[in-house]
Amino acid sequence: MNFNKNLLSIAIAATLTACGGSSSSSSKDPAPGTEEKNSLVCIDTNQNASCDADETSEQVVSWKEADITTTLTSAESPLAYAGEDGYVFTAPAGSLTISPDTTLLNNELIYNQIIATKTDAAVSSYLADKFGGALSSENKTDLSKAIKNALETHASSDRYAVIAAVINKAVESGAANLADLKDITVTDQDITNANLPSLVKLTLAETVSKNVDDKIAEQEADGWIDATDASMRTLSAKNGKVIGGSHYHNALTILDIASDTVTYSSVSVLTDAGHGVDAASGASENYLRDAVFNSDASYAYVNIPPKNASSETADQDTYGFYKVKIETDNSIKTVTTGTVIAIDDTESKRLDEIISAFAVAADDSKVVIYDNEKNLTVFDGSLENISVSLEIEDIETFAISSNTVFTVTPNADDAAKGDINKLAIDTLTATSKITLNFIPAELHLNADGTKLLAFNHGHDNNGQMDIALIDLTDDSMTTSSVKVTSDTASISEDFTKLAIVGHEESRLLIVNLTVPGFSVQSSYTLEDGSRDAAFIGNSQVAIFNGDNSIAVLNITSTTDNINLDAKMALALDGLNAASINGGGYFNAVIQDMVLSPNYENITIAWSESGLSNNLDVTNGAVTRPLATGTDATGVLTAEVNASFRGDSTTNSKDFNITVRKTPESLPVANVVQTADNSSQYMAANVDGNIMVAPVRFENADNENVYGFNSIEVVNGQPELRSGTADIPKTFVNTESLVGVGIYASNVIGVSAAIGDTGQARIFTVTMSNTGILENNTNNSINILSGEPLKVGFNSDQSMAGVMIKKEDESYVTEIYAVDVNGILTLERTIAMESGAEYKSYGPPAINESGTAVYQRDGDNVILSTSDGTTASAAVVEIARVWFYNEQIFVNTYEGNITSFNVSLDENSRQEFSTGTGGRMYGAAGREIDGRHYLFIPVQRSADETLNGIYQLEIQADGSLKEIAFSAKEEGVDRMTVSGDGDTVFFSYRIRSGDNKGRYFGVVEIPAS
Repeated sequence: MNFNKNLLSIAIAATLTACGGSSSSSSKDPAPGTEEKNSLVCIDTNQNASCDADETSEQVVSWKEADITTTLTSAESPLAYAGEDGYVFTAPAGSLTISPDTTLLNNELIYNQIIATKTDAAVSSYLADKFGGALSSENKTDLSKAIKNALETHASSDRYAVIAAVINKAVESGAANLADLKDITVTDQDITNANLPSLVKLTLAETVSKNVDDKIAEQEADGWIDATDASMRTLSAKNGKVIGGSHYHNALTILDIASDTVTYSSVSVLTDAGHGVDAASGASENYLRDAVFNSDASYAYVNIPPKNASSETADQDTYGFYKVKIETDNSIKTVTTGTVIAIDDTESKRLDEIISAFAVAADDSKVVIYDNEKNLTVFDGSLENISVSLEIEDIETFAISSNTVFTVTPNADDAAKGDINKLAIDTLTATSKITLNFIPAELHLNADGTKLLAFNHGHDNNGQMDIALIDLTDDSMTTSSVKVTSDTASISEDFTKLAIVGHEESRLLIVNLTVPGFSVQSSYTLEDGSRDAAFIGNSQVAIFNGDNSIAVLNITSTTDNINLDAKMALALDGLNAASINGGGYFNAVIQDMVLSPNYENITIAWSESGLSNNLDVTNGAVTRPLATGTDATGVLTAEVNASFRGDSTTNSKDFNITVRKTPESLPVANVVQTADNSSQYMAANVDGNIMVAPVRFENADNENVYGFNSIEVVNGQPELRSGTADIPKTFVNTESLVGVGIYASNVIGVSAAIGDTGQARIFTVTMSNTGILENNTNNSINILSGEPLKVGFNSDQSMAGVMIKKEDESYVTEIYAVDVNGILTLERTIAMESGAEYKSYGPPAINESGTAVYQRDGDNVILSTSDGTTASAAVVEIARVWFYNEQIFVNTYEGNITSFNVSLDENSRQEFSTGTGGRMYGAAGREIDGRHYLFIPVQRSADETLNGIYQLEIQADGSLKEIAFSAKEEGVDRMTVSGDGDTVFFSYRIRSGDNKGRYFGVVEIPAS
């Protein structure tokens, strides 16, 4: 765009020389019609109060008489003046003039936190009241000089913040001290305190809300089985349409906003036996990870890898990377051959590959995938032609334009930093890189490839989300952070707003990216299960408002100010278990707390009542009572204060806190290392000297093979007996192992057929008293009723409950008994409650007699019995279900345990938090010296020192009490306990580095 060379005056109203300014020639009035060589006015697109080389600018001359308008203006970006003598002025977007007056106006529109409605007239009235009328020419000159001096003194600080700090002091001084304006100085703290934008308020209002349960019901009516849990987890939007991707059923929900209609259809191949997958593999084996529209929403790119990348049961005909045609009715274009329905490959395309991530250029010209073998491959938009492919390790995320691939990898010199590498898209050769002080989890690129937004997830970063907005024309960047436990985020098409979603906090935050420092300007409460958001243009955002519900919110700007009360409300809203206690419950504090002294620039004063010996409110340090003491209870109070130019307001929030006493320390574990294999649920014998684990490993032909590793404990040290560190003991290579138990001298195994080979069966193998397995199976019963999924055992492992998925998509549990000679008998078959999806939720819990089965179905525990009795209980975020001593224990993904009696009576419900916020996939109940204990493995805690084995005592009412702990920083993914309760066996995996491998560990439990 060309601009006329009109003169734009800087209305200082008196020459700087006359007011004590610099005596250099630039401060003198030049001849009319001439221009100063180094004074510029520009459209300040990056909002740094400077005129950069790539910003549209004009040379200008200073006049003392009046402002002269120009066509150098912008409706989106503010103006900046950079004078030869160091004087700096700004003006709001849309301004035709720039001067000290417009600098005051722009500053108040951005930073003033108490004007009720921020209009030009309101700002002028506010300033006139504070200054006792309009500033004189001399006052304006003095203020301009103070700003100049402050910018020189704080040359590395954000210029907008420096200007705000000076103006804050000027306004606070008021009419009585106008003569001192030129002497104003500011400190670094003044600048920090000033740098909280306040602009216009962004408001959110729901305009469309659609629940797709009715669409899922329609699919069930057409023959889709067990489609009740669509569980949408990924969102994308383009051209007035929204995609919701269902990760269990590999289906797309497409919401057309204009017509207010919803279409639900599968991407994967359909058969008459299922929904998007074949009956053998099951829906959750192929797992939709991401789905995005192309530029006009006529196609969708969809990634459906196996849930486990090395799975042998994943259906090769349905996983892959898809470019699917979207019909005019928003369904996916398909063809039908017999009973099989597939995508129409005349217009759609499927790559038969397992990929971890992909990116699409804004102009649809290029698609880049990163596959399971660490290959980065560039395709054209049709997925027909490969331009180039290159093996690249450790890519965290990437984005692409039509000519560049931007990849994120850890910095070689500092693992906490991330490198954004620029690769030429045609050759994948590196051209340059940008290093950030954090490792981004996501990259977003604007349409013309000039801006890049990088951020990590607060969910993985102790409740803080770091953000970098990068100008790719010169690689300059603006950085900030938001205190939020987030899962993902979306950016508006014009790169002015960021929508952040965190399911732990169940809220949507809108961040204004157009102001210095970035600012959270709106919060919206969501239903549980909300994990994603997607912008639709610039003024609408789509969200999940629950598992199967999409809502569209309108974002509107008003001139209403985000006042001090509103800022405090945002601050208080952000103070929760996620931000303070690492996600752990406040009734189970076992780690240092994060007691931030501020939220943005809202000050937080922390105090406590009853916790003086256990919580240091100056730094959040927690001192747990001794093991011989009792839990400490009290109240933690956050008092927030917001002040602005002498006006202040306060509010507070209380948290009931229980600091749990220190548990006893279990003995240090001894471990033995094997190859980097996958291991499932293990079993231990009664005496605690033998453990057997089913293992999946790669043979010499790079094929997945299943076998056993057995461990004997000798003087407390685990030693491999059957199998070696690299090759476990194998029996039939055409079968996968889904469970293992030990009864007397027999190992009980359950296998499922791999593909069209092998035979599902339950079998026994004789084992020596040192843990060596015989070379042949002892007794075997073929399982003909369906596909064995997982196996649960009663406490002495004399009964095995094999959960089976039948061809008609229903579930049963077959109960097998084993005698001391290893002879198996099918005792009974229990039909599991219909209408539930039990597929991949761990072993079924069975009672001692094998007449009752408990299993997870989404957020419910369901009881099915041999006499047809059923019951259910709701528990959020269930990981696994266990039975012990007539109690049901439900582990959650959040580090909590819910227990019930055997009938799942709601009145028997007990809640316990480990306090770790970690995941727990195992449990075992045992009696030791007449007392009952539950052993729990914890992994993926925010604080690695809280990962390990917990020993909990089961009280008479079913509640739990922490007794002892054995730390294992790597976390524990599977665990079992010997029948006598004296020995805990566990496993964990280190996936990279010098210590890469699978580890089996043993902890010997002392007498109570």
